Amino acid sequence: MENQPLLTRRRFLLLLAGSAVTGTASWALAKPVLINPCRAAIAPDLAASPWLHKVWAGLDPAQVWDCHVHLAGTGDSGSGFVIGPQLSSCLHPVQYGQRLFYMNAGCAQNEAGQVDRSYAARLLNLTEALPPGCKVLLFAFDRFHDETGQPRDEHLSFYVPDRYARQLAIAHPSRFEWAASIHPYRPDGLDALHSAVTGGARAVKWLPSAMGMDLLPHRDATPFIRPWQRQTCRSLSTAAASRRSKENTGNISITRSVYAGHWTPGCGW
Repeated sequence: MENQPLLTRRRFLLLLAGSAVTGTASWALAKPVLINPCRAAIAPDLAASPWLHKVWAGLDPAQVWDCHVHLAGTGDSGSGFVIGPQLSSCLHPVQYGQRLFYMNAGCAQNEAGQVDRSYAARLLNLTEALPPGCKVLLFAFDRFHDETGQPRDEHLSFYVPDRYARQLAIAHPSRFEWAASIHPYRPDGLDALHSAVTGGARAVKWLPSAMGMDLLPHRDATPFIRPWQRQTCRSLSTAAASRRSKENTGNISITRSVYAGHWTPGCGW
């Protein structure tokens, strides 16, 4: 007797249908956990929480800023936002998944022309749950540059131009401040720094591992970094936010002068 085929067409279709039903049911169960519901207001029980009131007791909200707030988007609003090749390609599943995770967390709508706007609107919505006077510091994010000061977009993570962060801060001054991001190797770096501070920037954001910069005080980095140190300390009352890690983790350092790499709050190495 001939052996019967292990998988007939009918069985295959039944298995396919069963998998579809199982997958649909699993997604229905997982969706409330994985997809941000994007509630418009803080939950009433949290707003009335004695614990939350205790957190704010004795604090002047006008003296409280969240100094680490990233902007996200696709550039579909004309913002100038650029997504790098790793974040935009399924060939890099970890980075691609990270971008989707952040977009979901930020309630970014996928309709054309609405990604940038919906993310910014969500940030504003979240700040409305904070006491009046409390603000957030929106980060611009400069491109990766090589040692000659030229942009290298093949290594780009993402790019958020200063003008976009500044526009949002100007549009919503009661809730948003902004931090510029200017690579110190750029030929126009010092001019851009002066322009940013004149335009209201409260800090400068650097992420050396993602931007291709070396902040350590040795002979390769010193010619680029010391002019920044002098100009910031002598004439610009701003701050530098710098993170030093290959894994995008680590401490954020914010001071009234420059504190990045091995710089000290006293403006020396």
